[in-house]
Amino acid sequence: MVGIVIPTMNRSDFVIRQLAYYADVGYQSTVYVGDSSDSVHLQRVTQAVRGLQNRINLVHIRLPGLNDSQAIRELLYCVQEPYVAFVGDDDFLVPASLEKCARFLKAHADFSTAHGVATLCGLGSPGAHGEVTWCGRYGQYPMEQASGRDRLTDYLGNYFVTLFSIHRTQDFRRDMDAACLMPDKAFRELLPCCLSIIRGEAKELDCLYLIRQAHDRRYLLPDVYDWITSPDWLPSYQIFCDCLVGELARQDGISMDEARKVVKQAFWSHLARGLTQKWKQLYAQNGSWILSRAREAIRRMPVLRWAWRKGHSLLPGEEYKLSLPALLHPSSPYHIDFMPVYRAITRQSHLLDHG
Repeated sequence: MVGIVIPTMNRSDFVIRQLAYYADVGYQSTVYVGDSSDSVHLQRVTQAVRGLQNRINLVHIRLPGLNDSQAIRELLYCVQEPYVAFVGDDDFLVPASLEKCARFLKAHADFSTAHGVATLCGLGSPGAHGEVTWCGRYGQYPMEQASGRDRLTDYLGNYFVTLFSIHRTQDFRRDMDAACLMPDKAFRELLPCCLSIIRGEAKELDCLYLIRQAHDRRYLLPDVYDWITSPDWLPSYQIFCDCLVGELARQDGISMDEARKVVKQAFWSHLARGLTQKWKQLYAQNGSWILSRAREAIRRMPVLRWAWRKGHSLLPGEEYKLSLPALLHPSSPYHIDFMPVYRAITRQSHLLDHG
């Protein structure tokens, strides 16, 4: 019912790790991999795909020279399933939760996307495999306001990436068609997220859905100051704004002028928040800097790291339900779905021996 699309470039160890995971958990739908890698990484993934073909439905397509959005778009036009989710080559989706979210969308036409809860984890060493040293909540939220105007305003004031959510395949294709028109990478992420929010509500179900990894080979967006001063910013913004205005006017039945005012206010709040937060992170000498240094010191010392984890897991609140000690405990509602991912990370696959 749910196709998974994975663009990848020169991170064969990560994407092979993820494909082996889907084979191990018996994923029933199709995984589509769009590969923009150089010859060495491409060969490794090709050999791994051959080794997994009898265990999982895999489509591996070579996409040289394409950027991330173009690769996603190409993959979406290969998808045969009615629902689809995008995931980075270094992350994991939980199959049972994908199906649960797809069933929800099938029963609720007014919702555009659905997702579960997500966690971000880190390893004690570089690369795709090693000891998992920490986990914490990765921010995704429900957006269930009645109007596109209210959803967009709230969303851009509290931004999270909806690309990882379950979408109806035809909707996701249309959104990525629009995104590929823009030269700026950040806008290519932002536009399809905003279009899905305008089109309908976003549901969050109480199930472990996405596990992301923080590491030193991530493809990161520029900080907000460098973003708004780049030469690609203005032409991309003009396309972004026009697309949102048109979608919002259609969805809410308002004039283009009124929709433009809403988009201006919502996006202004997004910029203001981003500029303020990033400036504080870089230049404000306050308690947050001291806390970050303390955390780094703890992670470097095994005894203190154990004490931090132990105490962290005992603290109350929703945030700690997604800490590493909580997820590893059999009493956690997310434990069963987390453990196959944990094993995929901590145990190196024999498939990586190829090439």
